Amino acid sequence: MPQTPQAIYCIGDSHVSFFSGKDTIAAHWPKRSRGRLSCFRTFHIGPVLAYNLSRLGTKTRGREKLFAILENVVPPSSRVLLCFGEIDCRAHVVKRAMAEALPIDCIVQRCLDAYFSVVCEIQRMGFDVIVYNVMPTRTNAAISEKPDEYPSVGAWEERNAATTVFNAETQKRCKTLGIQFLENYPHLVGADGKMNEKQFFDSIHVSQYAMPFTLQKLNELYPEDGYANVVVQPLSCGEKAIDGTINLIRRCIRHGRR
Repeated sequence: MPQTPQAIYCIGDSHVSFFSGKDTIAAHWPKRSRGRLSCFRTFHIGPVLAYNLSRLGTKTRGREKLFAILENVVPPSSRVLLCFGEIDCRAHVVKRAMAEALPIDCIVQRCLDAYFSVVCEIQRMGFDVIVYNVMPTRTNAAISEKPDEYPSVGAWEERNAATTVFNAETQKRCKTLGIQFLENYPHLVGADGKMNEKQFFDSIHVSQYAMPFTLQKLNELYPEDGYANVVVQPLSCGEKAIDGTINLIRRCIRHGRR
């Protein structure tokens, strides 16, 4: 068993920050994101929709950023984790279902058709692809956040229904394609289906409390690599204070632009 598990290059929206080992939002690529866990390399490319990854020239330029990283930064044949879909499920799927008078399932399938066209492209490039699940939607906004910081459409039950379908269908597609699916969603919700707020550091982003469980799930995908043996050091009081300050500054800057 190797002493250090093979590095995983994690690319995605703000939720990819979880793999930095910190309770804050990672710097936007091409700024370097300095992580605490040696087995992960984190690349935050902004509020990119899974649905838009197949399209050039979108406002976020998600496709261009994704493939720039894959072609110029990530070594050939590496493990690549994709973290997309939460924004789709929180802000777009229910809205589109209402606008078109279609079931949520239909809109999710349309989104996944676009997303997986890109997943397959990356697989054909020779990378070992891992698709990370979408996390549960918020049920309440954190006190320190304005209601519109992370816009959402529909009741939380509708958004979680969209997320549940998204994850279930993603898992099926991954199995068909021989792609790994990393799931920690069940650990992030309670018996009532609501998000377990103790597992989040703000109203939507998963905290490091969920990392040991996630590493166990990753170890199930790659038992020979020993991801479960990765030491997750608790955040020190100083690190928590720094992360909190960074989050506060980020929110102030974001609200100041509105």
